[in-house]
Amino acid sequence: MIYLPSCHSTNEIAAEMLKKTEDFHGTIIITDFQTKGRGQTGNSWESDYGKNLLFSILLDTSIIPINRQFQLNIATSLGITDFMEEKLDTKLEIKWPNDIYYKGEKVGGILTSTSIRGGIMANAIVGIGLNINQESFSVKNCTSISLIQNRLFNLGDIFSSLCVFLENRYLQLLSQKDDFLTTYYERMYLYKKNHIYFDVNRGIYFKGIIQGIDASGRLIVKEGERELIFHLKEIEFKSPE
Repeated sequence: MIYLPSCHSTNEIAAEMLKKTEDFHGTIIITDFQTKGRGQTGNSWESDYGKNLLFSILLDTSIIPINRQFQLNIATSLGITDFMEEKLDTKLEIKWPNDIYYKGEKVGGILTSTSIRGGIMANAIVGIGLNINQESFSVKNCTSISLIQNRLFNLGDIFSSLCVFLENRYLQLLSQKDDFLTTYYERMYLYKKNHIYFDVNRGIYFKGIIQGIDASGRLIVKEGERELIFHLKEIEFKSPE
């Protein structure tokens, strides 16, 4: 484990490390503060100094078939929600493709980047940000475990225990089984529920029901009698104002 009091981005530090060494598998880079923390599609990530968990895991994923690439994201999100349910008695939901929610508010996020070489997923960087002790946010629809349970937590204890749950799900992924997909759907935000979405390509709002994900990790939403399939950034989970 590499601890940095602050850095621009643990994922970027991890990417630089991959260029310099082949002995990286299982390395974790953790920091108290990121100056350029980001979420999926380049969105910024807000986090007060020393309040939350911000870390990246470097993995040798050459054993994982490339068609199971999104399942690394699933395994990570399940590891986080396993820990929250079993150790902190807090049930969270997984918002496709990479967010962790509590009753409609964001608690955390996952940012995974992979390197494909010769048709093989050579390695992966799994960046994780979890709001633990932060008490206020400048943006709406965000919360923390501290606000949910009205108490502060020891970040070191949470981090150590969380890593065990993440490893358990990663090992399950390596076993080449799909057993965790059922659990993923059980925790999936808005799964099988009516909701208003915005279709970016069509430029319209529509009422749909999430049916799940396909083998590539794309979101399947049923609109009336037809099923629509969405890539990242092609659908927004918001109703017209």
